[in-house]
Amino acid sequence: MSSIESIDEILQNHEPALPSSRLSVLERVATRIVLGLGILLLIGLVFQNEMVWDDGLRPVIWEPVEADA
Repeated sequence: MSSIESIDEILQNHEPALPSSRLSVLERVATRIVLGLGILLLIGLVFQNEMVWDDGLRPVIWEPVEADA
């Protein structure tokens, strides 16, 4: 089993695979997917309010809150 000192020494000499300012391919793809879904949700709420809110989000999000109140 490694001691804490040996782990610290290994980590001090370790070169990262990517600099901190760059994202990996998986991180970039995940970020774009999350941003895309957020933008689609906002566009849907603005332009298709009845379809997105009344038929989609309201029964899932708002009606349980009203039922508990």
